[in-house]
Amino acid sequence: MYLTVWQLLLTLLTCCFASDITKLCRKRCDTDLCLHGCENWQQALGSSCRHGLCQNSSFCEMGCRAAVGIYANLVQDCLGTLEPVGLKSVTNSSVTVTLSLSNETLSHCLQWLNMSSFIQVQPLPLIHIQWRFAARPNTWQVDTTSHITFLNQTYEIVITNLQPYTEYLFRFVLLISQYYKIVNEKSLPIATLPYGAPSSSPSITSVSSPAPNIVDILWNAPKFTNGQLVAYSIEIFSHASSNIVMSKNIPTEPTKFTAYNLEGNTTYRVSIKAVNLFGEGPSAFFVITTQSQIKVSDGSNLPHLIVAADNKIYDYDKNNYSNEMLWNKPNISVIALSVHYKRNCIYYVDNQGVFYRLNYSSVHRSTDIIKNFSTTIVSIDIDWLNDLVYVASTTQVYINGQCMLF
Repeated sequence: MYLTVWQLLLTLLTCCFASDITKLCRKRCDTDLCLHGCENWQQALGSSCRHGLCQNSSFCEMGCRAAVGIYANLVQDCLGTLEPVGLKSVTNSSVTVTLSLSNETLSHCLQWLNMSSFIQVQPLPLIHIQWRFAARPNTWQVDTTSHITFLNQTYEIVITNLQPYTEYLFRFVLLISQYYKIVNEKSLPIATLPYGAPSSSPSITSVSSPAPNIVDILWNAPKFTNGQLVAYSIEIFSHASSNIVMSKNIPTEPTKFTAYNLEGNTTYRVSIKAVNLFGEGPSAFFVITTQSQIKVSDGSNLPHLIVAADNKIYDYDKNNYSNEMLWNKPNISVIALSVHYKRNCIYYVDNQGVFYRLNYSSVHRSTDIIKNFSTTIVSIDIDWLNDLVYVASTTQVYINGQCMLF
């Protein structure tokens, strides 16, 4: 039975080559070399048409590839759709998966195609397993250390040297030749067991100094945590003396940290380590210099907040947590106010349409009435870079380019 089917397969290949392939060869390549590749395609199964049979002849290789392609399609049709591999056992560094093949599939695809003989003559393995990480994009890797056994119509593959606490995808590959292979569906994600401290360091994405005494740090989790993370260990060293100026364990989320109370214009070395139940992983380092301290000769350059409340205007000093009343007029309300930083002036309008300018310089302080408006004022805005004052009423906008009387 097997011999008859095998002969039928060879007859089918010969007929195919004698018609389509032979015509193609006669038109596009040397007939003898092309037919040589077609008729001796089995010799290419161990490596490739080019190196195993044709010795770099493109005409021979074309015929050989056509024959191997037909053969691969026959094997694929015979096997049908292969189910994903199943999980048998898992440790912290290895996974054992299984692939079941029925007696009918084995008899029709392995025995009568005489696949067992190809296993003995091929320098490449006929069957191997591929893996890739489930959680991040990467290409399929061929596992060269796996151990494959076959018992009771089931292939059992042991994949070793895996990373602890990591999800993998696996698939079964039947290698026909260098160019043709049959691949089953990928498995569900399979996670190895946790073991050991993290084997990789966090990835620092950003370190900045938004102020002289502050450092902001952002990072991504390590690729291989080897177990569930419980904390991150952050240490900040003086770059000059190597002394630790800050050491702290923080939660795993969010992956950012802000260090306060540092010195301005000082270089620090930042260290971040991931921590799981087994211990600390390797450190990620980053060197940063904080901003220089702002030098202030007197209080005139410190920021102030000008606040209008009913009939009063206050100068609020946020550094001294104090306020000074700049203007007070009973029974009058401030309805619009703006500050000209360049001239140290405050412009405001009361509810009777009177437009004021208040000079709040520390040397000279005075209040002037600039104009009485007959319309209702709704807003004042200052373009202090261009020395312009805008006053908007319900009907029009007034502009004074010299910061004087309209």
